[in-house]
Amino acid sequence: MDGWTSPAGKSLWNFILHTSDGKDILWRIQDLSNQNHTGEYLAEKIEEILNDIGIQRFAAIVTDAGSNINLARQIITQNFLISSISNVWHIALI
Repeated sequence: MDGWTSPAGKSLWNFILHTSDGKDILWRIQDLSNQNHTGEYLAEKIEEILNDIGIQRFAAIVTDAGSNINLARQIITQNFLISSISNVWHIALI
């Protein structure tokens, strides 16, 4: 997942899946402009994707190193017992 600000000032977040055969899938882009990007909120967004796709299909969740993302990673790690969460910009599937 990665967030950026559009030229119109919108806070856009993309969620990309990387598959074991090297394909990248844009799962969704969301306008989160009207939301506080707290660790708890971002953990909810990650959890939605894990539940949509199935936790058993994930080998890792990879994010950037923002403090809110670090908190989201901690929450997801506790809730799903995922140990391979790294500080770069991707979500990996197996």
